Amino acid sequence: MASDSKGSRPREKIDIQAVDLEPTRRGYQLTYNYAIRFWLPILGPVCFALWQALISFCFGDRDMCWPSISLLADMAAGGNRNLITGRWRGQGENRCRQQGALEELERYGLLTVETKHAGSETRYTFHVVKEPPILTPHLLAKLPKRLRQMHSDLLDRCGLDPETYQHIQRGGAARGSRGAAHGIGGAAQGSTKHYKESKTLEEIWKETKKALAREMNRSNFDLYVRDTHPLAFDRNLGILIIQTPSPQT
Repeated sequence: MASDSKGSRPREKIDIQAVDLEPTRRGYQLTYNYAIRFWLPILGPVCFALWQALISFCFGDRDMCWPSISLLADMAAGGNRNLITGRWRGQGENRCRQQGALEELERYGLLTVETKHAGSETRYTFHVVKEPPILTPHLLAKLPKRLRQMHSDLLDRCGLDPETYQHIQRGGAARGSRGAAHGIGGAAQGSTKHYKESKTLEEIWKETKKALAREMNRSNFDLYVRDTHPLAFDRNLGILIIQTPSPQT
């Protein structure tokens, strides 16, 4: 212990240690409340558990993973591969395909599956949407009344009026393709996180344009900057992507 300047009171030495709060380096992944409250009832327990299992293999900003079907079945379906990959049932004219959880996640736009065949072995590559998009009105109608009211309250807290909600879920929802699975900072297009981050970029770029207007002459500003909009921000590279009204801008 050390003493203060008067030597009357001992002072304890404080040892400050940095704590790493990065989830993927501490052995866990985040699950958004929106997914648990609104997507879980839509997907069902097996499909939702599979989605969570796949996310657990996507470390950092990566949205790609390669776990085996057997491992995923053990984690999400009690070892039942058919619940994961689906199967054919019946015979003759009554033969029909029972979809598995992988196909369901693809149908909802939360997953893209790539397969490669090497002899009798099939290798899978999964591209996972880590934060699901806002439910469409069609999916929202499937929820119980109480959850629909909770969803409406959430949109109000996020500042999403009905017109804006219709716009972002219609124009930005993930559609099951690899390209549609990405948004700003890894959030799905059409998600509440994507909406909030988009608004933040717009505010930053608005202030940037004000500063540029003071530094540039009027004609150049009007030609090159005035009608531009922020499109995305790459955190890894520190690059802001700007959309221009025409290729000549």
